[in-house]
Amino acid sequence: MKQIMFKSTVLAIVLEIILLAGAQVGAHNWLLSLSMKEKVLLEQQQELCWERNDLIAEISELLILDRLENIGGRLGLIPLPLERHAIIRLPHNRIDTGDVNVANGN
Repeated sequence: MKQIMFKSTVLAIVLEIILLAGAQVGAHNWLLSLSMKEKVLLEQQQELCWERNDLIAEISELLILDRLENIGGRLGLIPLPLERHAIIRLPHNRIDTGDVNVANGN
C-alpha cells in the first residue's frame, strides 16, 4: 500500500514538473513572438518617421515665398492693384452665410 502511495505521489510530482516546464516554454515562446512583433513595429515606426520628416522638408520647400512668387509670375498670377479692392459693409444685424458671420455690422 505504501509502495502504491509512493508511486502515485512520484507520478503526480513528475506530471506537475512536466506541466510547469510546458507552461514555461509556452510563456517563453509567447514573449519571444511579442518581442519579434515589437521589433517589426519599431522598424515601421522608424520608417514612417523618416517619411514624415521627408514630407515636412518637402512642404517647407514648396512653401518658400520666393518660389511661390516665381511660380505665380510664370503662371500670370499677380496681385491685384489696390484700386481693384473694395470694402463692403453689411447692413446692421444681417448674418452672412459665408465663412464669416457678422452679428451687428461692426
